[in-house]
Amino acid sequence: MAGLAETLGKKTITVKLRDKDYVVSPPTLNDFAAVEQLVRNRRIEALQAANVSTEVIVEAVEHTITDDQVMEFIGTLTGIRFMFWRCLQRGQPDMTIEDVDALIGFDNMGDMEALIVSLGLEGGAATEENPPQGSP
Repeated sequence: MAGLAETLGKKTITVKLRDKDYVVSPPTLNDFAAVEQLVRNRRIEALQAANVSTEVIVEAVEHTITDDQVMEFIGTLTGIRFMFWRCLQRGQPDMTIEDVDALIGFDNMGDMEALIVSLGLEGGAATEENPPQGSP
């Protein structure tokens, strides 16, 4: 997993997807905070759907979302789409998440993987094979 400092140190790049050039900015702290909030909201929605008590939901809201949980979410298709949308918005302010859906498909997953690596977002959750940065 790329460290936060390395990820934030990346430069803006231009990529061609679906025969069109797009300016893709590196993720910012605000982008990671938005992912953290999305993970928290999904946790709350799941608890509400399970009809748990308000106290449990409040505790879940107060519980810290870890960096590993954020990176694990970014490693999902939904997370890739969300973070890619956030990175595209600075260069294309009118870009919607639905527009991103049209850009990402199984036919160009190789391009998306290269883009993810170039932005420093590869990795997902830390595992034995993929230890957190700084682990032995």
